[in-house]
Amino acid sequence: MYEYQARLVRPIDADTWILHVDLGMHVWQHDVRIRAAGLNAPELSTPEGSAALAWVIDWFGQHCPDGLLTVRTQRDRNDNYGRLLGTITAPDGAVLNTELLTTGHAAPWPRATAPA
Repeated sequence: MYEYQARLVRPIDADTWILHVDLGMHVWQHDVRIRAAGLNAPELSTPEGSAALAWVIDWFGQHCPDGLLTVRTQRDRNDNYGRLLGTITAPDGAVLNTELLTTGHAAPWPRATAPA
């Protein structure tokens, strides 16, 4: 896992965000797409997806009012859609990924399957 300080640029939907990421030594990577690790939110084209996005926007406003946050990536390789998988933590310690799951705005991913 890798941990970076970052600034929110904008959410794409409830489980994908655009960040500016501080790589250290005054080097910033701009417009990095981060996909929420461990969960899947409803598609934006659905009422549930719109509600989840509104909730995420409110979450950032509450927990990261200046846009600053920490992102922990699963690995420094992109997924099939050009995104890094990561977990967002606010300066106050709130974890967006966890709260998306506990509020019902996302489901665990990959889904656990029952043993055969």
